Amino acid sequence: AHPISGEISRFGVGAKRAAFFLGPGMRVTTKCREDDFVCEADLSLDTLRAAGWTATIIRRSRLISDPQGPSFTRITIDPLSQTLGQHKGPSTVEEFLQEEQVHAKLSHYYHFFLRPELYPEALQSAPDPRAVYNIYINDAHLKDCGQNLQLQYEACGKNPKVFNVPAELVDTKHVFARQGRVMTPGDYSHITVRLRYFPYQNGQETLPIPLEQLKHLKGDGDREDFPMEMRRPGLDVYWQARLIPEAHIRGLEWMKRGVISGLNIEDKWIRRVHGEIFLNECFAVTHNKMHLVMDDPNVRQLLTQSNRKHGQVFKEWVRDCHAECDQDLLLVGDSYDATKDLTCFTQVVKGKDVLQVGGTVRCTHPRTMYGKLLMMYHKGKRGTRNPEVLCLVEVCNADPELVKVKHVFLASEADHRRWNQQQDQMQPHSLEVIDPSQFGPQQCYIATQQPKLSFLVGVRSRTGGYVDLRTWQQYQKRNLDMLAVDMTIVNAADGKRVFESSKAEGVEVVHNGNRLVSHNFSNCWQIPSKVASYKVQLKCRWNSWTHDFTFQVVPGPPFQLA
Repeated sequence: AHPISGEISRFGVGAKRAAFFLGPGMRVTTKCREDDFVCEADLSLDTLRAAGWTATIIRRSRLISDPQGPSFTRITIDPLSQTLGQHKGPSTVEEFLQEEQVHAKLSHYYHFFLRPELYPEALQSAPDPRAVYNIYINDAHLKDCGQNLQLQYEACGKNPKVFNVPAELVDTKHVFARQGRVMTPGDYSHITVRLRYFPYQNGQETLPIPLEQLKHLKGDGDREDFPMEMRRPGLDVYWQARLIPEAHIRGLEWMKRGVISGLNIEDKWIRRVHGEIFLNECFAVTHNKMHLVMDDPNVRQLLTQSNRKHGQVFKEWVRDCHAECDQDLLLVGDSYDATKDLTCFTQVVKGKDVLQVGGTVRCTHPRTMYGKLLMMYHKGKRGTRNPEVLCLVEVCNADPELVKVKHVFLASEADHRRWNQQQDQMQPHSLEVIDPSQFGPQQCYIATQQPKLSFLVGVRSRTGGYVDLRTWQQYQKRNLDMLAVDMTIVNAADGKRVFESSKAEGVEVVHNGNRLVSHNFSNCWQIPSKVASYKVQLKCRWNSWTHDFTFQVVPGPPFQLA
C-alpha cells in the first residue's frame, strides 16, 4: 500500500485479475519490508472493473498465521476457504487445475521480471526490470511454471528477427507528465519488435494455443485443426517489461503481405508470425495495465505509421522462413532422373490430402477437372530450394495436363465418375478452322509446321491446318518436309478440300451458312473450292472429350448441298 494515500499498488493487478478466474471475490494481505503492520483489503471483480475504484484498507498487527519473511503478499480467494492445492479429493481437482491456470497466467504476465536476462538488450537500460522478482503461489515459484506461454513461443519459434523501430511522438505533454522528460513533437521513441516464425510441420501448425483458448478443444486431434486466428498471431504488447494482456496487436502497418522478388507473400505465411513489441512510458496504458489507451495520439501514430525499409526486410524474412521451415508439402519416395534433371515422387502429402501416383485428383486450374495422377516431380535434385512441384494429370481421353501441385486436391472415385458423365453430356462449341494462306505464304509455312488437330470440349480453337493447295505445291517443290502429325495432303490438281473425322455420327460442316452433306465417305465432307480462301465451321455433336480431324486433298465428284 502507498504510505501516504493508502492506495493499493497496481503492480499486482495481473495477479488479481488471474485470481478472479477462481471466484468473484478475494482478500489481499500484504506487508512491506519497512512496515511492522500488515495491510488487508477485500476486493471484488465489479470493484476492480469500475473507473477510479477504491477499497477499504485495514492495518493490523501481524498474526502467527501470516506468511513468514520481511515482506509478503497473500491472496485468499472466496469461496475457496482453504489454500489452493493443499486439500485432496475428487471435488478439488478443478480447484487444482484452476491454480495451474493462475500460475501460468502470472508467469506469462511477469515473464521478463522473472527472467530479466531474456529482456531485449536494446531495452536493458531504460526501462529494465532491474532485479529478479520472486513471486510464489503456495510456495511454488512462478519461474518454475511449465505452461508459461512465452516460454512456448521461445521454444517453438524459428528464425527470430529483431526490428528497432523509431516511433514518432505526437503528444509530448502527457509523456512529460508520466516520466518528467521534456520532449517536443516530432521526437522519436525507439521501440523494439521481436518476431518469430512458427512453421507448418508434420501436417499441423506449430503456433502455440493460448491458455484461454484451450477450453475450446474437444480432444487432442483438434489441435491440428485449431484455427490460426484463435491462436492469436501477431504481437503481444509489453509495457515497461510487463505484459499488457488485452492489448494484442495483429501487426504494424509495415507487417503486411506483398510481392518480393516476384513472389507473392501469402496471408497464411503472415499468420505464422508471432512476436512481442516492447513499449516504454511514452505510450499510454490503462491504470490496471490491461489495455493500451487507443485514443492516445502516440499509440495511434505507432499503429498507423509505415516504414518502407522495414516492410521490405519483413517480406524477405517471411519469404526465407517459408522456404526454409514450412513443410506444406511432404515429398515421399523420391527418385532422381539425371537425363531429364527431374526428381519424381510417388507420394506428396499436402495438408490433409495425400496425393499419390495413380490416385484420383481434382484440379482447379486452368479449369475445374478430375483425372488420374500420372506423375509428380520438380526440376533439379532433391533439396532444391523452394522447388515448384508439378503434377501430370490424365483427364478423360484428352492429352495429359501439367498442373502445379497447389491447384491439385484429392478426390473420390465417385466424384471422378460423376464428372466424366457430365462431360459426356456436354455439347462442344463451333470450331473455327482458319486458312493460313490468307496471311501470306510465310505465315502459311509456319502454321503448317504443327497444325492443331485436336479440339477440347467447350473450347473455341483456331488452326492453320487448312492449307492453300497452290502455296503447298510451291513449298513442296523445294523438297521441304512439311507433313506433320496426322495431317496428310495428297497432291492432286483436281482435288477438293475434305474434312475427315474419327467419328461420323452427329457431325455438321457449315460453309458460308450452308450445311455440307457427307459425300463419298460417311465421315468426309468436301469443300467447294480448290483454293482455301474462306472459313469453315465444324459443329460436332457427338459426345467425346476430343475431336480428331484429318485434312486431305482428294479427287472425287462434286460436293452436294443440303
